Amino acid sequence: MIEEEVVAELPAVEDLPKPTEKLYDARAVAVCAFVGGPLGAAYLLAKNYIRVGEEEAGRKAIMWGIAATIILLMLVLLLPQVSDKLPTYLLPAMEAGASYLLARRLQTAYVQHHVGLKGKLQSRWRAAGVGLVSAVLSVIVAVALLPFVPEQEEPVVKFGQAGHQIYFNEETVTAAEAKKVAYFLADHDFFGQYVQKQVRVEQSKWAYKVLIPATTEDFNNSSILDYYRLVQADLDAAQFGKPVKLALFYQEEGKARQVKDIE
Repeated sequence: MIEEEVVAELPAVEDLPKPTEKLYDARAVAVCAFVGGPLGAAYLLAKNYIRVGEEEAGRKAIMWGIAATIILLMLVLLLPQVSDKLPTYLLPAMEAGASYLLARRLQTAYVQHHVGLKGKLQSRWRAAGVGLVSAVLSVIVAVALLPFVPEQEEPVVKFGQAGHQIYFNEETVTAAEAKKVAYFLADHDFFGQYVQKQVRVEQSKWAYKVLIPATTEDFNNSSILDYYRLVQADLDAAQFGKPVKLALFYQEEGKARQVKDIE
């Protein structure tokens, strides 16, 4: 009897005041995450929490969003060889999916209760706008993190008694191929026994290119060019799957590389 009296005293849903604030549903949170990453999604979750009176949960959502953004940006900056190979839409789609599931798990009850009281939902266009702002802020954070990202060491194999260094472009050449080219050059008296040389091996569809560090003066030094022409002639006469072409290169920091092919 007591329980029946308590129930009877509760107001009907239609008698409860209609919420004046709008909430973001899970789809809106996913749209925001797709456009602007975890920072924007966390902001929308925090807004929802604050509008239903859960200020502490809102503050925690913002903190988790900032932490997730920093971790994600660091991974992208530290592993460019992985992130560059991913389809451009994959990471945003994963962020959207994770944010959607998180919003469904954490806030479905709030949103359903809100809608049950005839409360309105925020538009997904507005969520996309928040995502754009989040994307801009994420870029600013990424720029701020750049000084803390260690420089990526270029892959290199060492060769011979003098410790010759053969750098190679991982996108087109494997370490085994770089070493194979190095042995091929050694067979044609390119590497000495005592003076260390550094070269860079790249590969196109039709040839391996060996880039030799030089100065701009070397580009017009006839004795240096004649020596490399003799080596190139030996390489052209050899049988080695693909042609091996020599080139001198010079590059100042922040400027385009200058290359002179040996012909």
